[in-house]
Amino acid sequence: MNTPETPDFQQPPVPEPALPTVEPTPVVEPTPVVQSPPVVEQTPVVEAPPVVEPTPVTAILETVELPAAAGAGGGETGGEWQELLDRLNGWLGDGRVSEIWQQSQRPLKALGAALALLLVLRLLGSVLGALDGVPMLPRLLQLVGLIWLGLYSSRHLVRSDSRQQLLARLDGLWASVVGRAD
Repeated sequence: MNTPETPDFQQPPVPEPALPTVEPTPVVEPTPVVQSPPVVEQTPVVEAPPVVEPTPVTAILETVELPAAAGAGGGETGGEWQELLDRLNGWLGDGRVSEIWQQSQRPLKALGAALALLLVLRLLGSVLGALDGVPMLPRLLQLVGLIWLGLYSSRHLVRSDSRQQLLARLDGLWASVVGRAD
């Protein structure tokens, strides 16, 4: 039997844990950097154009000393308002306003006509927008237009002499628009 003194089996020896092997890193010596001389590019010398001094405008550089108007608050300078009124009255009294009005009358009329046309187009657009919102009205107006076109065509475009009269009227209208006189 087995006695504690003599064992039947033998225990294998326990191996010791292996330590990782670390290889030494090689020491890298820095290589000397050879600096080349800086490259200097030869840039062409551009001469600046001569500076031209602007000629002073005497109307801007001119200052006007006006005596203070009576009751101007006790300041020594002033009277600009009175000078402005005197110049404005002289300008209006020379009749230059009627000359300027004659020169600008046509452009002002054209501007007024353009503004009136813009106003009419805006009003027409709003009325048509309101009519478009009414149910079935746009389709009904299209139907009325087609009926009118059919009736007009049957009266004026079926016979040759009525077509010739219509074309003559259209040519006369076109000539008056373009400005040709026959």
